[in-house]
Amino acid sequence: MTITETCKRYIISESELNNYETNGFLTVKLSAKGEKEYCEEDLKRLGLIKVLIEVGFTVGEIKKYLKLTKELNKDDEQIRMLKIHRRKLLTDIRSKQKLLDQLDFIIREKNTQTLNLNLGGIL
Repeated sequence: MTITETCKRYIISESELNNYETNGFLTVKLSAKGEKEYCEEDLKRLGLIKVLIEVGFTVGEIKKYLKLTKELNKDDEQIRMLKIHRRKLLTDIRSKQKLLDQLDFIIREKNTQTLNLNLGGIL
């Protein structure tokens, strides 16, 4: 798959993709024409990298995670890293849920006030 096709498929810019290569996240082969080509393994790795970035892994953590992928019997360490970020996400979700509950309360209060004002004009 070409760089353009890969960028469209994963909704990323060429500079972002090049940045992944610069950071050592991806090692891409060149075609006979000298163009970058991404194989299925590269694409799977790119999908993983995007998820790791989205959940908050730092560049250093991604490098470590990917390095562990190449080593035998390192699944436990990778799982530990994933669980750390999972806990962070859950904490963030709980925090956001509390804010959402507070907003819902304020909305209900405002709706009650509006209803009381409207009924006050009728009575």
